[in-house]
Amino acid sequence: MLRKIAATIEKRRARVLAESLHAWYDTCVTVTGVCRDALRDEDITQGDIGVVLDKVDRQLFQFRNHTTDARREVRRADPELAQRLLDVSHEVYNLRNQMARFLIRAQGPSPFAAGLPVDPDLRKAYYLNALDAAGYTGREIAEKLQRELNQLWPDLEGLLRKAEQTIDS
Repeated sequence: MLRKIAATIEKRRARVLAESLHAWYDTCVTVTGVCRDALRDEDITQGDIGVVLDKVDRQLFQFRNHTTDARREVRRADPELAQRLLDVSHEVYNLRNQMARFLIRAQGPSPFAAGLPVDPDLRKAYYLNALDAAGYTGREIAEKLQRELNQLWPDLEGLLRKAEQTIDS
């Protein structure tokens, strides 16, 4: 009877691990992509930046829960891997914040001026200043984050395979 209870607990943990890791990874990829695009598309800075920020922030609301669940379950198997997962998670938030700094600066001195006619030379100056202040750093963070995800995911897939085997048994 104890074996049956232990097996049920292990299957539940394996299911939580699989679900949270997939959700965590999907959110990392989505947020990184949206931020990377926003940091490279000058047209986004001339429109309603709130749309981009809202899209990313909605993803990040659930990301916190996915990160907590995934880290807890990964830590049981590999504490070092759990720390790497946490480090990447922090970089996702760092990227979002850098993107927000860039978008705000690119719009100029007043957020209320967004969408109003602005001299093209002045608009270009705001954009270039925003690149210097936050955009280039954000791009570097996005590239670094993508590399870290590409290095981390194969290690996490090993845990996912074990979890799927536990679920199927």
